[in-house]
Amino acid sequence: MKLHCFCCKKDYSLEKAIWRCDCGNYLKLIDINANGLKQSLINNSEVGFWRYKNVMPFISHNISIGEGITPLSKVCFDNRDYFMKLDYLLPTGSYKDRGVATMVSQLKQWNLDFVVEDSSGNAGSSVAAYCSKANIKCDVYIPDYTSQGKAAQIEMYGANLVKVAGTREDTRNSAVAAGEKSFYASHNWSPFFEHGVKTYVYEIWEQLNRQLPDIIVAPCGNGSLITSAYIAINELLNAGLASKRPKIVAVQTENCAPLALAWQQGKHKRVSIIKKETIAEGISSAEPLKDRDILEAVVNTNGCFVTVSDSEVWQALLELAKQGILIEPTSATAPAALKKLNAQGYFKKNDSIVVELTGNGLKATDKILKLQSKK
Repeated sequence: MKLHCFCCKKDYSLEKAIWRCDCGNYLKLIDINANGLKQSLINNSEVGFWRYKNVMPFISHNISIGEGITPLSKVCFDNRDYFMKLDYLLPTGSYKDRGVATMVSQLKQWNLDFVVEDSSGNAGSSVAAYCSKANIKCDVYIPDYTSQGKAAQIEMYGANLVKVAGTREDTRNSAVAAGEKSFYASHNWSPFFEHGVKTYVYEIWEQLNRQLPDIIVAPCGNGSLITSAYIAINELLNAGLASKRPKIVAVQTENCAPLALAWQQGKHKRVSIIKKETIAEGISSAEPLKDRDILEAVVNTNGCFVTVSDSEVWQALLELAKQGILIEPTSATAPAALKKLNAQGYFKKNDSIVVELTGNGLKATDKILKLQSKK
């Protein structure tokens, strides 16, 4: 295994703590030994998603706060049955725990004692929690408009919270500058994060009797759910453990859709946009770092991008709440997209469709209460 830059082709050993290539590009994990995957995919001595530790062989000791396998629940929505992956039930209330547990485990292996992270909220909460467990001090930078529940989580876990006025991109730039003096542990830059997030697809595969679905629908901002799904799908196909390649459907908000617009125009990288305010704060990313990888994953699986309005997101959130599923607005973008796709005839009658539900509604009660007061 090694870290590789696909821009300048330089390789790095995993022994050295590094978050980007010397040329400024992000790094990918390559040469992960998948030999014997068919026989040793599941490690029954581990609990939760660590049962797939064999596809994350870079981890020698995992940092865990009790994350388990999340339910795959059959839900009738918009007069059709879907499988909904309830990742909002992970320990800190979002799917980010998958990637952060893996990333922080690697940070601990590097013997780091202080890191800097930036986030729209959920990843910051997760990094704060797992760093606390690993005895790593951290500063977490968030936009000042981040939901109060997420900000409270970060501070309660013991991180130093830094609120930044302006855009999500302003927050990132502030964290990068601070990280120059310590270590910038960005989940968006980390290749280890992606390989933790990919476990949601392994769980889906196992929960569907070791079969992949026809379609996976997920929110998309910086795109880790999309790129990680593509990694897992390819690993399962290459190991002969799956026979079909699911379509990946990436959902963006109409107010911030640099990738959806690029896909519509047949481009291979994001387009420049002027984003507008959206209730889907978690995917309000105008400059996704791994834009080319995200677009490649959608195109190569014959998937698509879908954009949804804030009103459509709010309606989907309300409808799922009536079925006992309380998710945050960002998470509700995926079910909101189902209605559009269903109306367009995108789904076939017998398609097996999995929808990734990413974040717990209890983390965004201030935003939800404001939305309710306007109705």
